Amino acid sequence: MRLTHLTLTNFRNFARAELDLPPGISVFWGENAQGKTNLLEAIYLLATTRSPRAASDAELVRWDAVEDGLGVMRVAGRALRGRAELHVEVTVMAREAESSPLGEAAAHAAKRLRVNGLPRRASEVIGHILAVLFTAQDIDLLTGSPAGRRRYLDITVAQVDHAYLRALQRYQRVMQQRNVLLRRIGEGRARPEQLLPWNEELVVQGTTITLARAAAVAELDRQARDVYAALSEGREELTVRYAPQLAEECGGSLPTTPEALRNRFREALQRRQGREIAAGVSLVGPHRDDLRFAIGGRPADSFGSRAQQRTAALALRLAEARFLRDRAGETPVLLLDDILSELDERRRAAVLHTLTDAEQAFITTAEIDRFSPDFLRQAAVFRVAGGRVQFHLTVEGQDTTPSAPSVVPAPAEL
Repeated sequence: MRLTHLTLTNFRNFARAELDLPPGISVFWGENAQGKTNLLEAIYLLATTRSPRAASDAELVRWDAVEDGLGVMRVAGRALRGRAELHVEVTVMAREAESSPLGEAAAHAAKRLRVNGLPRRASEVIGHILAVLFTAQDIDLLTGSPAGRRRYLDITVAQVDHAYLRALQRYQRVMQQRNVLLRRIGEGRARPEQLLPWNEELVVQGTTITLARAAAVAELDRQARDVYAALSEGREELTVRYAPQLAEECGGSLPTTPEALRNRFREALQRRQGREIAAGVSLVGPHRDDLRFAIGGRPADSFGSRAQQRTAALALRLAEARFLRDRAGETPVLLLDDILSELDERRRAAVLHTLTDAEQAFITTAEIDRFSPDFLRQAAVFRVAGGRVQFHLTVEGQDTTPSAPSVVPAPAEL
């Protein structure tokens, strides 16, 4: 699949923009804080309905528009999946709230989603446009908290497995209700036997999640090994391992059949019931899962260099793209934010070589000279400055203009 057109209205620092997007590689070049990453964020929003960096949807709306009382943000994309054209639209309506006692104003927002003009829920939008996003913060997948790694797994699998997404949503709702009940039992306002129906639902949905994650990580590990070997020119090996919390409850190994796993899950809940009541939270299940990364057999978070960790994070994202391609039968759009920073010349060359056959990739950079002339000759290079996107750019004497581009630029909000 590929994205053919992007429309932005009051999104971040873009008041309005219309961009025709070519196949192959596109490089968005500009100084920092000009809107390059915002373009990738907009595409990722169409794919997942969520921003990877905004705490709330209101942050996506251009602040000048909110202050003027016209706080409606719209991101729309046209894509081709096979021979079919697809249109996805995300609209956020924001309004400025009254100032707090500290004199600070916030904004409230409501989000509306459409696919081919018809209103849809988020679960019905995810997966229509497939995208993989790499950012500098992806190094946290190796060095950060387990919650970030679980979120990575959930977004990856949910794009191509709606049964997984439904199980995850149901599991989260059940766990919240179960935690309330655990606290009530601890306070003497409910009885332990009231946990039984909630336990069973937790077991059913948790088993679906755990087995889907195990299968996904096995595939990601295989793909990430191949990609990392190419990026490191065969000098190093990356491994990715699933660390399900239920394996700890099962003596270190995870049952491979749904029935066996459900039985072990039930036994673990019964065994841990006293501790859960005392803590007032659920202590058993996939909400406590993790991933383990190793480079050359050593834990990547403790022993990997910064360049190794960054290369491993990029390898994981490219492995994710292969995983989505194999599951969905469509190659996802690659969104690569500043991929060459903190890499030496050899690793940069290996990364660029890996991308040369990409069906569609959008790359941001503040330093165009990090890219070889040969690579740029194969790419469409766009200049981003002050919330404006300019085509018809010549780099190193090579005209990189894509065919028939169009853009309606917008002044920046600086």
